[in-house]
Amino acid sequence: MRLYLRKILILCVVLVFLWFVVSLVDEFPVKKTSNKYADQLESKIMQLERKLDNQLVESGKLLERVKDHLKNKQDSASKQLENNMAFVEVSQDCDHEPTYQVIESFTQDDPTITVVKQPDQSVIPLERAKVKFRGYYNIARHYKAGGGGAAGAAAPDGLLPRPRLDAAPRHVGLAARALARRVGVSKGLFFDLHLRYMQLNMEYVEFTKLNLTYLLKATADEVMAGQGGEGAVRVPYSTAKTYQRAAKRLGLMEDFRSGIPRTAYRGIVQCYVRGRRVYLAPDFLWTRYDPAWG
Repeated sequence: MRLYLRKILILCVVLVFLWFVVSLVDEFPVKKTSNKYADQLESKIMQLERKLDNQLVESGKLLERVKDHLKNKQDSASKQLENNMAFVEVSQDCDHEPTYQVIESFTQDDPTITVVKQPDQSVIPLERAKVKFRGYYNIARHYKAGGGGAAGAAAPDGLLPRPRLDAAPRHVGLAARALARRVGVSKGLFFDLHLRYMQLNMEYVEFTKLNLTYLLKATADEVMAGQGGEGAVRVPYSTAKTYQRAAKRLGLMEDFRSGIPRTAYRGIVQCYVRGRRVYLAPDFLWTRYDPAWG
């Protein structure tokens, strides 16, 4: 207890001494001195402060411009997104009102779908031999009215999806595939045997830079027998009959539509035989399709 009181007493004495010293300092203040160097230093500091203030003002203005730019960009993107919302347009070729009502019911559930009707409903005059192909002529007219038919598929009631140029491809594909599953003008000819297994290529291939020397000529019989190696091969044809013989041997559709082989591109039909790529291609300089074929 005594030790505790002694410590308190010593602390009080120290505090009184410090108070006395501080009082003397206040009564006899130290005279501040200034010199030329201190004045220059103070001036430079003031200049630096003014520069910093100006820089802060300019930075604030720049920040506001950036905010305005980002806002305008966001508004533009929002408007573009709104414009792209109506990216599927279903064009009806026939004048069948129940069909129109069915299509219209989809637009009520999905605002991105719109529907229009083909204005030209006139009967296309055809020769007797071509009357059976009237549906294909109607489809061709419909494609032309829709801007050349960039993408889509036709159905027996004349439905044709026509995507806008800025539409999302995956939605166009869904719309086209949904309609392609109907019977079609050809009454579903060969669909289950061939078209059902076709898929859209999702990888970019720059064919002009590939070594295609391995595309050797072969006959359909050699391909089916597994001869000629394992690489891709080219099976040539020269006439409609030689094409049909080779196509039948390879298990392809043999018929033509206005001289065009099924799935052909510039006369070339591609298929796979036991995992091997086969090109059924003309052995002459192809310039156009011959309507007399088929």
